[in-house]
Amino acid sequence: LAKNTRITERVTFEFRAEAFNLANRVQFAKPNTTVTPLGQLNSQFGTINAQFNNPRQIQLAGRLRF
Repeated sequence: LAKNTRITERVTFEFRAEAFNLANRVQFAKPNTTVTPLGQLNSQFGTINAQFNNPRQIQLAGRLRF
């Protein structure tokens, strides 16, 4: 989104807002495919431990043109 505002005849101010992943939707990473021997109890096989995309990011900017 951008908004231009004229302050004087030659001076304008521009306000800009940018958003990435605005809905904050999660994309999970691939599940763990490491198989552990049968004697171990801590098998992490098939679990998802990470997020593939970044969380919501919002960026604001202002520009004064003269």
